[in-house]
Amino acid sequence: MTEATRELIEQAAKSNRRVQAVDMPELGEGVVGYVREVPSDERDRLVFSIDPGQGRPRNTRNVTARWAALYWSDAEGRRLFADDQADVVGKLPVALIERIFKSGQKFNGQDEEGDEDIKKNSPRTQSDSSGSDSPSSWDAP
Repeated sequence: MTEATRELIEQAAKSNRRVQAVDMPELGEGVVGYVREVPSDERDRLVFSIDPGQGRPRNTRNVTARWAALYWSDAEGRRLFADDQADVVGKLPVALIERIFKSGQKFNGQDEEGDEDIKKNSPRTQSDSSGSDSPSSWDAP
């Protein structure tokens, strides 16, 4: 077994991200694109741009395309679209954007199946079993 040392972690942070092929028939017969493994800082930046918190309004404009732009990459794991290019992605067919979005979520462990794994592997806190009728944080949309 190998220990996760600082050097190993820094090397992983600099390395190319894993990718997964996604069929894209909306762009032509036999066309394949990729979704990439997304670093935590990029994901957080998008999440907080959607919901900045502290009573500020949520920005849900073109949200699925913004997520698709975050996931979509070339075969080497380099983003094809920057955050400010999501409007271009938003002009594509819904079926394609949904496939990229859902494939990216699943590949990054952000789908419902990934959420269930997190729930199963997280220790329950006292508030989780308080008997309250209030929804837990896991029940939030």
